Amino acid sequence: MVTAAQPRTAKTPSARTRANVAPGAGMGTHMVAAVMLVSAVLFLAWVRVAALHLGYELGKLRHEQDVLVQERNALEVEIGFLKSPARLRDLAVNKLGMVPAQAAATVRAPSSSEEKR
Repeated sequence: MVTAAQPRTAKTPSARTRANVAPGAGMGTHMVAAVMLVSAVLFLAWVRVAALHLGYELGKLRHEQDVLVQERNALEVEIGFLKSPARLRDLAVNKLGMVPAQAAATVRAPSSSEEKR
């Protein structure tokens, strides 16, 4: 039994199906996709600019840290100089008029072992 070959139908929607679709319905999808694409590009640009700004700020803060470390080191040297025994002795003698104690003028306090006797 041989049957007559049926004509192939096209895979494109028929005129009846196309009539049910509102004109420009695909346009909304394209607009949403375009808006999402532009939003993504703008977001990536914003992230790049923010990262660049933070990089410059980080460099500025590192420079400021270096300056502060140098200042701290200079102050530590100055503290060492101000605490030096020779300087303190010079200040005591010249500025305050102090003199070294004489051996006869000093009185020794008894230590705790001497008090127990």
